[in-house]
Amino acid sequence: MKYLAAFFRFWYDFLIGDTPEVFLGAVLVLLVAYAMAKSTEAPAILPALVIVILVLSVGFAVIRSLTSKQGG
Repeated sequence: MKYLAAFFRFWYDFLIGDTPEVFLGAVLVLLVAYAMAKSTEAPAILPALVIVILVLSVGFAVIRSLTSKQGG
């Protein structure tokens, strides 16, 4: 049983790690890409969605960095 728990702990740490917003953003982009597979707007919307997710991720990282410096 401990090997199974270690296996899932590894995958959680590998996929989600310290930045769950990046994992959720990647899942969101994949879901949107699947939903818009036959749409003509997909080439314009998907790169914009990726850029928004990256900007949000950097923003969260900056906030995390600032709050950790102030706290300790």
